[in-house]
Amino acid sequence: MTTQLFLFGPLTETENQLLVFGKKFQHRSATLDNFTICCDEQTNKQFLRPAPSCAVSGIVVEIEPKERRVMELWEGKAFSSAEILKVKTGGSAVEAIVYIGLKDGKPIEEGQSQRLLNKNIDFKGMDLLSWYKNEKCQSV
Repeated sequence: MTTQLFLFGPLTETENQLLVFGKKFQHRSATLDNFTICCDEQTNKQFLRPAPSCAVSGIVVEIEPKERRVMELWEGKAFSSAEILKVKTGGSAVEAIVYIGLKDGKPIEEGQSQRLLNKNIDFKGMDLLSWYKNEKCQSV
């Protein structure tokens, strides 16, 4: 059974999808209203937080249960919570899983998302579980 997932920032890039999920997704452009992208200053991890009158551009993809598990590892249960929210795609809205950060962080400009990722994490050759162990993130 597939589920809709909202991706933003670096995970909208095909190269990063291949590195994290092992595949690239067919997608639809999407907007999540009343949220902004924030960054944890200690880990440089990016996450979404509620923010009235703001919007985050991203994509909606269909995922299988195994990709959902990868996303849960990526986000970390201690760091974020999965919620089903309405996301705008074209002229309609769909329900999609959106991972919401559980702590406060510094809002960042959407265009700076990829630059921050490139500065702090080298995806190439990375094992996701090893990365979490090294970063001391709780993922399960």
